[in-house]
Amino acid sequence: GYYVLTPDAYLHGDRTEGEGLTVVEAAVATSGEIDTLLDYCKELPFVDINRIGLIGFSMGGMVCYDYIAHGAYQIDAACVVCTTPDWEELMGNALAYSQYVHSPEQELLSRSTGTDYLIISGKDDTLMPFAGSVDFYTQMKNQGEDVTMQLVEGHGHEVTQEDALDITQFMLQRLVID
Repeated sequence: GYYVLTPDAYLHGDRTEGEGLTVVEAAVATSGEIDTLLDYCKELPFVDINRIGLIGFSMGGMVCYDYIAHGAYQIDAACVVCTTPDWEELMGNALAYSQYVHSPEQELLSRSTGTDYLIISGKDDTLMPFAGSVDFYTQMKNQGEDVTMQLVEGHGHEVTQEDALDITQFMLQRLVID
């Protein structure tokens, strides 16, 4: 089967530390913990550390993008829902105001070779802009990368049942068990 980790991100779930962090800062801090989790998994005899998938919604998608751009492990498949790799796009949004004025997009374009993407954004998402995802998709497609984008009418800032099925199918196809 699959070994699944569901980290509790800063400012989410039971983790309330970092209360002064913005969404962007919390995403970067959470991304910085993924190597520790994967180092632990590498020592487990039943985990194939050479096949890794990441899934993230909203800030979790930002965590995915940041990790792929800066993390130590190669990510084979990434599903990002209702998010953007272009953090400057968020700077006008009070929710994401941050001291970070860079986004991982340029690092992703050069480093993410070998990562297959499923990008899902809603055209009616009023919280997370999707223009950066469309730009990223276009640039990755032009580089010949395996990237799929679903920009969905009537889809807001949510993960729908259809999204969950698409994500599951995408991951199962790309992280096939021998």
